[in-house]
Amino acid sequence: MKIFLIICIIISSLYTPIFSFNEKDIEEKEFQAITMFRQGKNQEVIDLLQEIINTKTKNDKNFQTRIKEVYYWLGKTYIRCNKFEEAKKNLEYYMANFKNFGENYEDAYYENAMMYYTEKKYQTAVDLFTNFLKEFPDSRITAKVCYQIGESLYELSLYDDSLIYFKTLTDNYPTSNYYEAATFRVKLIESRKNELVLQNLLKWSQEQFLANRDSFLKKLQEATDTIKILEDKIKILESKVALKEDTIEFNYEQNMILESREELLKRKEIILKLIEKEILKSSK
Repeated sequence: MKIFLIICIIISSLYTPIFSFNEKDIEEKEFQAITMFRQGKNQEVIDLLQEIINTKTKNDKNFQTRIKEVYYWLGKTYIRCNKFEEAKKNLEYYMANFKNFGENYEDAYYENAMMYYTEKKYQTAVDLFTNFLKEFPDSRITAKVCYQIGESLYELSLYDDSLIYFKTLTDNYPTSNYYEAATFRVKLIESRKNELVLQNLLKWSQEQFLANRDSFLKKLQEATDTIKILEDKIKILESKVALKEDTIEFNYEQNMILESREELLKRKEIILKLIEKEILKSSK
């Protein structure tokens, strides 16, 4: 009889879990873990919550449901420790299995999206936060989510898109803690847009100036070349006239000299006007 009892005890021990908590034990340990979480005792929290998850309760088909919030708090604690992969694993398990009755489902969704923002995976963060607004249209943290979408888009240099979300926040949530930050972003983006307009205007003005300058230099060179030709022509005509008496050819060459001098004067006036015009442009 004694041998039989010993055998039964040994067999029974093989199927007895290392940890075995009843429902009250689980609630107490979960409460203890949350208390330590608020005290910043991260490793102790992780150890205790893992201990609960590793518990095997005999014939309890609803065990995972009973400890559902453990996955949420474990994910939150891993976030604190910057262990994002472990955090995602627990939060995503929580969201996938306890969507309809998880007490912290909404917050888990936000924390999961926020991890991607922290990792600078901004497009994924935008997608998750946008889905959050669809999933929870009346959420108490809508303003915060709008701000995070705006920030993610801003980091992606999608300034016009980010402006939409920042303005949604400032127009609809004036008492939000994120109102001042969103207002700053709105002003910054509008300032960027004005700066871009001014930059393009300056670029256009510079291009116009260079085009006008090239035109001015070309006209100036043409006038200068013409003056040189006329001056050479006048010298030749004057040398011819000096050798001739009053003849028809003499009078013709004298007239040519006068016409050339008049043309020379006009060309010099053209140069003066070009220079005056350029000076006026430069002074504006």
